[in-house]
Amino acid sequence: MSRATIYRLIKVFRKGGTVTSLLDRTRGRPKGSRTLDEKRQEIIRSTIATAGLKSPNWRTIKARVEDVDLETRAKRRGEKKIVKATIATPGEYSASRPLEIVQIDHTKADVFVVDEETRTPIGRPWLTLALDVCSRMVPGFYLATEAPSRLSTSLCLLHSVFDKSAWLRERDINEPWPPAHRKRCT
Repeated sequence: MSRATIYRLIKVFRKGGTVTSLLDRTRGRPKGSRTLDEKRQEIIRSTIATAGLKSPNWRTIKARVEDVDLETRAKRRGEKKIVKATIATPGEYSASRPLEIVQIDHTKADVFVVDEETRTPIGRPWLTLALDVCSRMVPGFYLATEAPSRLSTSLCLLHSVFDKSAWLRERDINEPWPPAHRKRCT
């Protein structure tokens, strides 16, 4: 997540005043908008008309485009930034001090949550983890049944920066949270 995104989320949070203000709103383009230029639109229209076939779903076309290698697509479109991003860069990704670089990722847990009374499956929860690049420790996490979103990322960040003493006491955990103790990385 970029620094600009984090600042944007902080601004949204301050404006809304609650964590739920970070929930995703309506996504995507406005209904009926087209992103192709008229020449490409005409190719699609005429091909469908001459073949006498029903129009394919947009997801079908999108899937075919995504089947083309990302680097090849970017080269054809002249997207130099994407081409550069697909080329492996030798070197090492490291940090010289704790919390200099924190990466956040989401994964579905390999367990099923079931209803407490009926024992019917609710689903697999999502685990959002923050990982300190320097120490390789987890300063915070968030576990929920909802798919990853700005909310889960924000709550993971909140868990990362807040003192864990009360949180550990509530769960009768008498061990320290090591990422809270700042040590120099080598």
